[in-house]
Amino acid sequence: MRPAVKVSVTLLSDEDVPASFDVISRSFGHDAPFIDMYFPHHDTPSGQAKGSKRLAAWKQASSNSTFLKAAAQAVDGNEERVIGIGVWTFMKEAPPADVAKVENVEEVWPEAGDREFMSRLWRDYVQPRTQAIQNSNGKGVYGM
Repeated sequence: MRPAVKVSVTLLSDEDVPASFDVISRSFGHDAPFIDMYFPHHDTPSGQAKGSKRLAAWKQASSNSTFLKAAAQAVDGNEERVIGIGVWTFMKEAPPADVAKVENVEEVWPEAGDREFMSRLWRDYVQPRTQAIQNSNGKGVYGM
């Protein structure tokens, strides 16, 4: 891709999910335990396909989240590349404390040790969100 002259932020389309998932994988690498564990083998073709499918399912099922992409456009205007992704969620209800309520844990993490580790990471992930939602007195985190 040639040097970018313009970066735009727009809604993420379903067609952009695979490229966006690739950005997530490359950005975090193996330096973020939650991402690394939540999207097993995200740096392999199989992991990319599975991660993209799960990200697309989340996007399609979520009525309280907005999925955005940042895209760079080449100087000639003919090529666009996704360079970032953001998900903004307005939470009025706490996410389930058990990852098995939001994911098919046996399918995503077939090994029992991986499921246990992801369950612990998930609880750590949702705990501050749950507390913030409870502290908002029904207004959602945004209403605090």
